[in-house]
Amino acid sequence: MQEKVQRYQELQQQIEAMQEYQEEIEQTIEELEETEASLKELKDTEEGKEILVSVGSGAFAVAEIKDTEHAIVDLGADTFAKKEMSDAQDIIDDRKAEMEEAKEEIQQNMQDDQEELQSLVPELQQLQQEQGL
Repeated sequence: MQEKVQRYQELQQQIEAMQEYQEEIEQTIEELEETEASLKELKDTEEGKEILVSVGSGAFAVAEIKDTEHAIVDLGADTFAKKEMSDAQDIIDDRKAEMEEAKEEIQQNMQDDQEELQSLVPELQQLQQEQGL
C-alpha cells in the first residue's frame, strides 16, 4: 500500500509541475505572438518615424526607426544576430512551433499521469477497506 500511496503523491507532484511548465509555455507563446506582430508592424513602418520601444518593466523610450529591413534576433545562448526581417520572422515562427509542440507533449504527459492517478484511486480505496477489516 505504501508504494501505491507514494506513487499517487509522485503523480500529483508531477502533474502540478507540468501545469506550471505549461503556463510558462503559454506565456512564451503569447510573447512570441506579440513579437510576430511587432515585427510585421515594424516592417510596414516608415524609416525615420519615431516609435515607443520597451526598455522593460513598463518603461519605454522614444526611438527613431533607421532600418525596417533588419532586426536583431536572439539566436540562443546569449547570441544575437542581425537578420533580414523575413528571416527574423521565420526564427520567431520556428520558436513558436517548438513551444506549441512542447505544450502538446506536456498535455499528453499530464493526461497519461491523470489516467494513472485515477486508476490508483480504486486500488487505494480497496487497500484501505482491507486494512480496516
